[in-house]
Amino acid sequence: MNYVVNVTGVDSQEKSGTVTYTGEGQAPETVDYKITTSSAGSDGTGVGLENGAGNIGTVTCGGCAVIQKDENIQVEISWNGQTEELVLTNEN
Repeated sequence: MNYVVNVTGVDSQEKSGTVTYTGEGQAPETVDYKITTSSAGSDGTGVGLENGAGNIGTVTCGGCAVIQKDENIQVEISWNGQTEELVLTNEN
């Protein structure tokens, strides 16, 4: 998963991401996801994958608690009765 958080102010941010299937065999048609941070979370169901990748969209908020640069982000991705948990860390 690639997840980008663009903090645009003290209490505003824009979040977007993509899910890419890296397993063996054919990628599933859809996945469900759940993202958890210390301040909030988001989730989605039935995210379509095309050529093994799918866009989870863009979310903006104002007047919200922003994700901190050193924060680990918990991700759970489910497909076809399988679940994988990931921890995303900041690349910068």
